[in-house]
Amino acid sequence: MDDFKLFSRDDTKLQQELIVLKTFSDDIIMEFGLVKCAIAIFKHGRRTNSQNSLNNQTVIRNMQLDKTFKYLGTEEGGGIDNSQMTDKLVKEIYCRVQQILKAELNSHNKITTVITLAVPVLVYSFRIVSLRKEIEKID
Repeated sequence: MDDFKLFSRDDTKLQQELIVLKTFSDDIIMEFGLVKCAIAIFKHGRRTNSQNSLNNQTVIRNMQLDKTFKYLGTEEGGGIDNSQMTDKLVKEIYCRVQQILKAELNSHNKITTVITLAVPVLVYSFRIVSLRKEIEKID
């Protein structure tokens, strides 16, 4: 099982969500990658530490304030360097569009492929990284 983000109202609900996710992953015989797992708890807009576990033996670590994590190819967290992430996203979109344009596709299929494979790179990052200046250049 890969690339999950759980959101909940409080620690109790998060604990319930973790148990459901663990039960589901056990049912389909998939393992949790606990080494990559981390929890970030926010109360009233501020980070707090909390101990969350899947069972009495397995504790999930708290994410450090200055660390980031990669979710669907985009760095997230409190320690994001906005300019570095912007450069990375712009390079990625250019790379994808260049590969699509080199493909032997008709113009309709090229446009469809750009919309399907390249545009989502930016759309997902809009809530994380400010790209206001770069959007015109990319366009």
